[in-house]
Amino acid sequence: MTISAVRDLGIMLDAEVTMSTHVSAVVKASFAALRRIRSVRRSIPRRALLTLIQALVVSKVDYTSPARVVRWLHHLGAMCSRA
Repeated sequence: MTISAVRDLGIMLDAEVTMSTHVSAVVKASFAALRRIRSVRRSIPRRALLTLIQALVVSKVDYTSPARVVRWLHHLGAMCSRA
């Protein structure tokens, strides 16, 4: 059995010691959180909505954001502003 990636301190590294696996996981989790938030956005006050976005999306991205994630951050920012 070959292990393709390992997680250490919440950061996933693949066999080539790149962060592409980590970036993919963070992006996937962030979009999943945004989809969940989107379903309740009209039911809660704006301040609560922003708190949810901060807690469930921005915190994941801020924890480790390598330079390769910059374009994804712009995309996530655009999604958050539409929420």
